[in-house]
Parts: sequence; C-alpha cells; structure tokens
Amino acid sequence: MRKILRKFPKLLLIYVIYLFIAGILIFLKDFKADTYLPQDTYKSYLKETEGVDRAAIIEDREFALTTRFRLLDEAQDSVKILNYGIYKGEVSELFYGKILQAANRGVDVKIVFDGFVNNLKGPINKTKWALVNHPNIEIRFYEKLNLLRPWAFHNRLHDKIWLIDETFILSGGRNIDDRFYLAAEQLFEPIVFDRDFLIYNSSQNSSKSVISDFQNYFEEIWQHDYTAKAKPTLLKNLGKDRNEELIAYVEQVESDDNVSWTAPIDWAKITSPTNKVSLVTNPIQRYKKTPIVLETLSQFFDEAEHTIIAQSPYFVLNEELEQYINNEELTADFHLLTNSYSSSPNILAMLGTHKYQKEIKELSSQIYTYEAEGSIHAKSYVIDDRISMVGSFNLDPRSAFLSAENLIIIDSPELNQSLTEHIVTLMEQSSIHLNEESLSSNNVKPKEIPRHQKLIYSFLYILAYPYDELL
Repeated sequence: MRKILRKFPKLLLIYVIYLFIAGILIFLKDFKADTYLPQDTYKSYLKETEGVDRAAIIEDREFALTTRFRLLDEAQDSVKILNYGIYKGEVSELFYGKILQAANRGVDVKIVFDGFVNNLKGPINKTKWALVNHPNIEIRFYEKLNLLRPWAFHNRLHDKIWLIDETFILSGGRNIDDRFYLAAEQLFEPIVFDRDFLIYNSSQNSSKSVISDFQNYFEEIWQHDYTAKAKPTLLKNLGKDRNEELIAYVEQVESDDNVSWTAPIDWAKITSPTNKVSLVTNPIQRYKKTPIVLETLSQFFDEAEHTIIAQSPYFVLNEELEQYINNEELTADFHLLTNSYSSSPNILAMLGTHKYQKEIKELSSQIYTYEAEGSIHAKSYVIDDRISMVGSFNLDPRSAFLSAENLIIIDSPELNQSLTEHIVTLMEQSSIHLNEESLSSNNVKPKEIPRHQKLIYSFLYILAYPYDELL
C-alpha cells in the first residue's frame, strides 16, 4: 500500500498528461472544409405543394411543459426520446412519473440519455431502477464516462427529440430542467427562454412524413456501439418504491384543477400546413465529425437573397466556422441575436464569442444582444420568407464538429413569418451594436457587468484562449 501511495503522484501526473493529449490536444487541429461535399442542395428542401406534416412553434415556457406531458398522456403505442440534459427538480420528477404512467398503460417507452448530463447516476439511484425494471421501459446511455477514453468526452448527445407514436415530433433546444418551464418566482436560478418545433403528421402513412427520418435517426443511435444498455438488476424493491412514489406525486399535482396538461389539445388547430419538413443531423462519430449540419446551414446562408436571421445562445466564429460562414459567400443581410455577457450563464462560450467579436461584426448587418430577464437558449434560423429552422445546433465549434446535433428545416411562409415575429420580440429586448438598419424599433441599454465578474472573465479568457475548438 505504501508503494502505491508513493507512486500515486507520479501516476496522477502521467494520467493528467494523457488526459491533456487525448482529451484536448488532438482536437486542436482544424477541420478542412474541402473534405466534405453536401449530399443535398438548397432546392431539395423546398416543395411547391402542401405536404402531410403540419407544424407549430412552441415558444411559451409553460405551454412547452403542457405540450410534453399532453403528448405522453395521448401516446398509444410508443414513446421514443433522445435527451441531452435532465436535472434534479420538479419537472424531472413529473417527467419520470408521466413516463411510468404511459408505460403502465402498455406504451412501449425507449429513452436514450446522454451519458454525462443526466440525474440517473449511481448504483443505488432509485429513479433509475424504477425505470429500468419496468417491463415496458428501456433506458440506454450514449457515451458513458470512461476515464481511459478522454477523446470520447466531447462526443455528446446534444439532441432533444421526442417521437410519439407515428404522429408527433417535438424537437428544439429545451432540456428537462425547471429553468426552461417554471415561473421565475418558483426558481432559485434565472429563467431560460427556448423554442421547439412541434411536427404533426396528418397522414396515416408515416413514410410520407419526416417522422420516418426521425425514426431512422433514433434507431441509429439506439443500436450504436456508443450507446450502452441499462440492465435490470436485483434492486427491484428500490425501483418499486420509487415507481409508486413518482406516480403518487404526479397524481397529487394533477389533482389541482389549474394544471394545464390535463385538458386536451386540438393539434390540428394549433399547427399550420407546411410544404416540406426535413431533418438534418450530424454523423455519429468520435473525434471531429463531418459537419453536415453546419454545411447545410451554410448552404442556406449562401443562397439567401435578402435576409438571414440567426438566433444562437453564443456565436464562436473561429477559423473552422469561417470556412463555412463568411462575408465572401453572403449576399443577404445577416442579423444575429445572441446573449449579452450579463445574461448568459455559459461563461466559456461567451468568451469564445468575445474572442471573435471582430469577425462577427464584419459578417453581420446587425447584432442584437439580449438584455432582459433570464437568458435565451433557442437555436433558430430564418432564411428570406420561406425557410425556418429550429434544432439543437448552436453556432459554435462544439455543435459543428463534436456533438450529435439536429436541425429541422421547414418550408412554410406562414411558419417563417411566425418565427421571425418571435425572434424580433426578443430583439426588442436587446441592445444593438452596429450603426446599420435594425429589425428592432427598440435599443436597450446594455447592463453593467460587475467588476468582480469582469476579473473572472479576464482570467478565464486567458486560460481558454487556445482552446476555442472545444467551446
């Protein structure tokens, strides 16, 4: 034992060096854009006649929770979920309870959680065993933590996709986290504003709907070698007690007449017709991925004729991203909405935004930084007057080259106008940074950043400066 203790500092140093090389250094080589040619062209995402998929933008925070739980209540055959972040709180408790309720009705439930960002860790986690030991629920984890494979740390499942039967898709940027749904007075942290697309297949035939593409993507991840099964164990009593506890909690909450998700929703009424709905995803790879979502997005930017509106929580326009998004290719006005330094909770990503502020200003016709309550987390893109996009994809190297990501592309003038209005509403609560024409009639004064926070930013900026490929 003494020999091991004497060798421990040396072994730890060796591992730290290994971690730095295999977990950081190998990712600092730029991805070369000419190694990938897009399979689809801009026009392939357009259609001149109405399709079977209807769509709605889910903007309101409370209605986002109502939509999710209503979909679980109405599920008849299957629930399939790909989920990045799930955090301890009221919403996750209700989510697990609603999943168990659906499974008790005979619905087949399959969920893939990201292997890092979940609250089901630990060998005696009661909630985990309540789910895993249910005969109608299967749980898997994408890229679980393995300290001997630090190159896999960055391969995260950043998708937030719900597939209900062969009828509904819900996808966007919202994690299962109280901050995305509950009122400010119910929280100890600032609220987060996000956005989803709800897709409703009005046909009985899923092959005519984009739902078939989502199903294929789900199965690819579900069956992949990077995805590990959570196997039932002998801890059945732990799971049984927790099962009853979660369902009792849901029933207690739903006994309140003011609970919104117990009332039916007319899905046809809240959705609008579309010409075409398409799904674009990054490949399931370790190391640096072929940036299919970024390449597709850059095609739309290059083809835009008059207006591009981009909303992203942050924009890290390093040399890798500039291969795809740059002034030389753009002819349309580029309007960017992002967080301000005072609103964003993601300090490191905002440091990347700060590092490339010169490049962002040269690219943009106008920059809007959100200054109101909470922060914005939606990832949305509007092209001219037909195309709308919402998904999990941020304008940063991590989304472009490291994570599993998705983007829903919708050809619909009506949805395009609605999405534009939602984004402009946020722009009205933002400060404007360029002396150019603005989509907003308002210019909010930037919030003052406290001196101690500036010092922290400066210190972290120096540490993170060489590593923007990982932001």
